[in-house]
Amino acid sequence: MAIILLRLSFRPVNDQIVNLDQIQDQIFRERVLRARGMTEAERFNETLEMIETAYVAMSGFVSMNHPDADEASQRGLLHLHIARLRRMEDRNLFTPAPAA
Repeated sequence: MAIILLRLSFRPVNDQIVNLDQIQDQIFRERVLRARGMTEAERFNETLEMIETAYVAMSGFVSMNHPDADEASQRGLLHLHIARLRRMEDRNLFTPAPAA
């Protein structure tokens, strides 16, 4: 299962200390433990679900940023965006997170 780990940093809100690193680490640990308990078929299906979720999110991003474009144009813009991400990945601009 592909796991994407993003590190986000925010300033404390309303004088509350927000420790996002701990929250993100916990989420990551839970996902890894869940994946370890899955069969190969379950991990494959989970990966397909994650890909579909990412595709839907990117589709929403394109339609939000290009509301006047028709559906075919939005789909074309989405595919251009995906191609751009693949080029970035081919240039090793995305690096895997270190092992926990």
